Amino acid sequence: MTLRQNFFKKFAISLFAIFVLNALANYFFWYQSFPWFDQMMHFFGGVSGGLFLIWFLYKKYGLLREQKAFVRIILINSLLFLLAAGLWEVMEYSMQDFFDIGNALADKFDSINDLIFGLVGNFHALVYYFSKKLIPNVRK
Repeated sequence: MTLRQNFFKKFAISLFAIFVLNALANYFFWYQSFPWFDQMMHFFGGVSGGLFLIWFLYKKYGLLREQKAFVRIILINSLLFLLAAGLWEVMEYSMQDFFDIGNALADKFDSINDLIFGLVGNFHALVYYFSKKLIPNVRK
C-alpha cells in the first residue's frame, strides 16, 4: 500500500468513527450531557478533513515539499479546511433561520469554537503528514 493510499485509509476510518460516535452521541444525548463532546467531535472532524485534503492534494504537496515550501502546504491545507468548515457553519445558520428554531444549531461563540477545534485537528493531520514524509525511518 502506498503512503497516499494509507492517508485515504486513515481518512475513511476516521470518517466512519465520526459517524459511529455521532450516532451514539445523538442516541445517548452525549452532546447535552458532556459540554466538551462537541469540541472533541470538531477536533476529529478537523483531523478527518485534514487527512482528506492531504490525500486529495498529495501530488501537489509532493512538488511543494521538493521546493521546501512547507508553509505553503500548511496554508493551503488550513485555508481549504477553513473554507469547508466555514461553509458548514453558514449552512447551520441558514438552517436555523429557515426552520425558525433560534440558536439551536449555531451562535457566534459556538461557530468560532467549532472552527478553532477543527483547525487544531487539521494541524494534527498535517503533523502526521510531515512526520511520514520528512522524518526518515518512521514506520509507514
